[in-house]
Amino acid sequence: MADPSAPLGSRGIGEPLEGCAGAALVCGIADAMGGHYFNRTPVVPDMIVNAIAKRPQSYKALAANTQ
Repeated sequence: MADPSAPLGSRGIGEPLEGCAGAALVCGIADAMGGHYFNRTPVVPDMIVNAIAKRPQSYKALAANTQ
């Protein structure tokens, strides 16, 4: 079925691969660090430096709405 919002009616197929690429990068970084577990993305340089130096991360846990 053609996509009515696209000028030629085409549909994209590259978007699903973006999630796989991000996961592969995070797994590669974790493997290079000896199996360190990153629990959020994007993994930014300060997260890597803090993990190597065994310092607490600069972000706080996300608040959950339990009401």
